[in-house]
This record gives sequence, C-alpha cells and structure tokens, in this order.
Amino acid sequence: MKQSAKCDDAVERLRQEILNGTHAPGQALRLTAMSEPFGLRAISLKTMLLGMAKKERVVLGPNSCWRVAPASWVDFEDLLFVRQTQKNALATAVLETDDPNWLTKCIGTIRLCCRDLNLKRWFMRTP
Repeated sequence: MKQSAKCDDAVERLRQEILNGTHAPGQALRLTAMSEPFGLRAISLKTMLLGMAKKERVVLGPNSCWRVAPASWVDFEDLLFVRQTQKNALATAVLETDDPNWLTKCIGTIRLCCRDLNLKRWFMRTP
C-alpha cells in the first residue's frame, strides 16, 4: 500500500475514533503510541495531525503535544441531535421494509444508541 493511501486511511481511522469517543476532547495523542497501530512513522503521523489541525479536529498543545480538539456542550448536543435524527430515520426504514436483513439493521440501530451512551460518558470525563 502506498504511503499516501496509508495516511488517508489513518486520517479516517483517527477521525472515526474521535467521533466514536475512543479519544476524549483534550486527550493527548502520543506519536510513539500511535505509530504501531496506525502503521506509520512519526513524521507521517505529524503530517497527518497537521492536516487534521487545519480542520480543527486536533490541536498542538504545550510541549509540542498533540491533543484531540476540545469540544463544547453545544458540539455534543449537535452531535446527539444528528445521531438521533439518523437513528429515527433508520428505525423507520427498517420497520417499513421487507428486507430479509432487517434484524441486522435493528442491531445496527441499537449499537448507535449504545454509542451515544458511551459518548455521553466520554464527554462527562473531559476537562
């Protein structure tokens, strides 16, 4: 796999991890800890984080320490509103379909609900 494709995959993975609450707002992102799971060297991780900083997903803190960008309650409420809207639409679509995979879709909806509970716990532990 080319390095640019690896970086693109790593950006998407980190973005998803931040949105899913794996990394809380303000949490340090240590290059040494991220290097192996993301399969990138420190210089590639720095480049990736610089790109994400332009989109305000991460910030460079004191002592050149990368951190997940802080979030506000307004951000949290917006995110929950969007998720709730998506879940309602998905639940309606699942119930109105003759799809043989309806159970799988129901489970997906339940997982979204659980993710919101994790997100709320994650948000409560932020500084």
